[in-house]
Amino acid sequence: MALSEARAASMTRPSPVSPAPSFGALVGGVHLVLPAGVPVVYLTEVAVHPLAAAPARVIGLMQMQGHPVVVLDPSGVTPGGAPALRRHAVLVLGAPGDSGALRVDEPPAPIALGDPLPEAAQPSCVFAAALHDPVADSADPARVWWHFVPARLFEVLASAPQRAS
Repeated sequence: MALSEARAASMTRPSPVSPAPSFGALVGGVHLVLPAGVPVVYLTEVAVHPLAAAPARVIGLMQMQGHPVVVLDPSGVTPGGAPALRRHAVLVLGAPGDSGALRVDEPPAPIALGDPLPEAAQPSCVFAAALHDPVADSADPARVWWHFVPARLFEVLASAPQRAS
C-alpha cells in the first residue's frame, strides 16, 4: 500500500524542469547566443565560391542540401589576392532554402548564461545594430553574450562596408 501511495504522490508532484541548454559562438569578435528554435548547422572547411560584384561582406556562396547559401563575413577582413574558392568554418542559420551562413571565429559550444546586462556597452562592430538583450556569462564575468535575430543580422551585414586587411 505504501508503494502505490508513493507512486501516486510522485505522479502529482511537479518534476523539476531544467532549462534548455544554450549554445553560443564567437562571430566577428562578438559572443553570440544562438537563437533557440532556429535550425543551426556548424560546418568546418566548407567550400565558398566568390561572387563577382557582391556586397562587401558577402564572401560567396556555398551549397547545402542542394540549395545555395549566402556566406557573410562579420569580421570584415578582406583576404588578399584575386577572388578564389576558399574554405571557411561557417554557421548556417535557418532551414535549407531559407538560410544564410556566417563565417565564425570559433565553433559553437554550450554556454552558461547568467543575468541580463541591460547596461552593457554595445560592441564596436558593424553589426551592432542587430544585437540585443546582452546577458552575462555565468562562468566568465568578463564575457557578455548577445542575442540576435538571424534575418536582421544578415540584413545589417549585407549592407555593411568592408574593412581592409
